[in-house]
Amino acid sequence: MGEVAHVASTLRSIFPKVDEVSAPATLEGGDVLQVGSLLYVGLSQRTNLAGIDQLSAFAARRGIKVEVVRLREMLHLKTGVSALPDGSLLLAGELVDHAAFAGLPPSRRIIVPDAEAYAANCVSIRGRVLLPAGFPATRRLVAERGWPVEEVDLSEFRKVDGGAAASPCASELLSSPCASELLSSPCASELLSSPCASELLSSPCASELLSSPCA
Repeated sequence: MGEVAHVASTLRSIFPKVDEVSAPATLEGGDVLQVGSLLYVGLSQRTNLAGIDQLSAFAARRGIKVEVVRLREMLHLKTGVSALPDGSLLLAGELVDHAAFAGLPPSRRIIVPDAEAYAANCVSIRGRVLLPAGFPATRRLVAERGWPVEEVDLSEFRKVDGGAAASPCASELLSSPCASELLSSPCASELLSSPCASELLSSPCASELLSSPCA
């Protein structure tokens, strides 16, 4: 079973209705960022106009607007932007001066230093922020906003152009009441870079986490 079919099967077991885009549409999850009732969608190497049009139709039926963000340098949208729990945006690289974000008030624009651009790809859930380790300036910018930060070593994941938002295990781990203990485990980095749930469960590190009193 391919990745798309596997994910679709899992989603259908949870939600009563799952919409799908159809060819010639392409839509990459890393190109879609939801902030309240607005979807920022990157037009990139992996997401085309047909995909955005179909997503816009699905979103409109649910009262959600779509803002197209044309990318010139980045692989996908979330490479350079993430949302904090209050809707403020971490922005890096070509997205700092992008027209799609120009209308935001300064209080909602957090500029990530060029040297730490990788940290713009983070995950916010339940009032906490999962941030790649090793980016002190960005951590400080987020912490100054009052949000607890969990740092995770994603150095191996970074080698294949992966970021925090691309990790399917990130939300599950961060939403745990014992997230700090789980994320400090020597196995956390491997689990966070697991490409799918089945691999996660078969990982030699899984038993350590599942046997933890915090699992």
